[in-house]
Amino acid sequence: MTWFVKTGLLITTVWVCPIWAGDYDVMLDASGSMRGFKTETETWQKLLTRLESSARNKYQFGARHNFKRVDAPLINVRLRDQETYLGEALKDWLTLSKPGDVVVIITDNVADTGDTGGKSGQSQQLFYDLLSKIESPFSHIAIFPLTIPFQGKVYPISRGKGQFYQGRRALSTYAIARTPFYDEDFQRLRRQIEEKIADFDHQYIQIKPFDSKTISGLVGDIKIDPDSTKDANVRFEANEDGIKRLVVRRLRLGHEMKFSFNVNIQSSSSFELQDVELIAKINLNKAENTRHITMEDNFTTQVNPRRATISPVGLQDITISFENKPFSFGDLDFFDKLAFTMRNTMTIQGTIELEFNASREHMKLSQGILQSWSYEGEVSQLDQPNAEVQEKVYQLGELVKRMLPEKTAIQKLHSVPVTLELRYPVGPILTVILAALLLIGFLYWLLTRIQQGKEYILEDDMGDEIPVALGLGDKYRHDFGDGESLFSLSYWGLGFWVKTDFQLRSSRFISNGQAIRISDPDTGDEYNWQLREATTKPVDDYDQDMDW
Repeated sequence: MTWFVKTGLLITTVWVCPIWAGDYDVMLDASGSMRGFKTETETWQKLLTRLESSARNKYQFGARHNFKRVDAPLINVRLRDQETYLGEALKDWLTLSKPGDVVVIITDNVADTGDTGGKSGQSQQLFYDLLSKIESPFSHIAIFPLTIPFQGKVYPISRGKGQFYQGRRALSTYAIARTPFYDEDFQRLRRQIEEKIADFDHQYIQIKPFDSKTISGLVGDIKIDPDSTKDANVRFEANEDGIKRLVVRRLRLGHEMKFSFNVNIQSSSSFELQDVELIAKINLNKAENTRHITMEDNFTTQVNPRRATISPVGLQDITISFENKPFSFGDLDFFDKLAFTMRNTMTIQGTIELEFNASREHMKLSQGILQSWSYEGEVSQLDQPNAEVQEKVYQLGELVKRMLPEKTAIQKLHSVPVTLELRYPVGPILTVILAALLLIGFLYWLLTRIQQGKEYILEDDMGDEIPVALGLGDKYRHDFGDGESLFSLSYWGLGFWVKTDFQLRSSRFISNGQAIRISDPDTGDEYNWQLREATTKPVDDYDQDMDW
């Protein structure tokens, strides 16, 4: 028997769950105040047998140094300890377990007004600290208050003789999971436990992490600001399960968009969030194929109202507005940008997260749960054989609050999946096209000029001039008087190719202003010609016979 029993009027079962949400350990409170449950042997045995059927290890706890393994069925545990050191028991279990393990604690000692003092009170505070501190080793906590038949003494908050009570009495089942643990595994564990206590009137309360399931409906069409939205098409699309997804199509890199939509939210958890700050953001998955895009802080968001109360009763209408800073390429060279542009589009997945920022002072158990399961009356009534008192948990709301994270935390409230289709800018392609056109134009101009015939003058050593008019690919042949070829010239646009059977003493490729020098090794004669472009001489209209 302990003061915990007197303040709690409940039996509490605490779990710490493994990653695979399978078997768990069981810890049974062996204090004398639990005897009244054992008197109703059939129900008590049914409950214990079901819970221990999935147990890997079983323990009992109560007095300070009475935490020990139980090998026999739990129904055989003698309930006679005078104290309940729950905090030390949980701490001892931590030394025997490993990350991801689960413990089920069956106890009637967790409700507390905080004024009982003594070593048992310190132990209870240790229990709360293990659950609520930032460095807590537990990631998931839940309670299943339930009622079962009781026949025995109920006690006041201070030590006393107690009074006999026969009827139904409150019992709580806590679920606590050691880190690391996954939400979906915790829900599987929840269903497993609820199947075992289905015959008993019970309530499920998830304490940590906050149960983010919501009754939510996207209301009306998306409102798009036409002045700030270029090209992009924004709408909701429903999948086969009816879940709506925000789809943004044809948003170009470098372009902006601005849109808003409404969502109605009603909490389906056990809590009422009172005057909490609401926050919205878009989380885009940074996959391997998005490393070339700058995605940091692209969206600014607004939530209206900024603060709201989210409860299981009534819908809260919330407007969420988004405006983006244009996406841009990262540090890429021109050819990398061109390669991505050729792909045309890229699809990015993500979520819109609606979150709340609140301390545990703003997270209250719902009124429905408090009315059904919490006794908020005078502490002096705890030892009274009154069903209105004994069938409820003393100050359940305060009990739950003490186990919530002690520091303010941002937690998820609702999420909407997002598909974002980005279109690459056409700038790199246009640059390539423009450069190609300029190159083609230049080549066309050059080829046209080359193909145009030009007139040149070959002037020999005697000053005699020979006109030469050649087009692209044309050839000029210069012969001796006897018809023997001395040399030939082929015009290739930028100059002339010189070919001769004699010794060429100048360059084989000459242009305007250069000379051709040829020697005959047999005779020792040398021949020189100067090549120059023909120019139009000015007309001399001076008439000597005119009488000026």
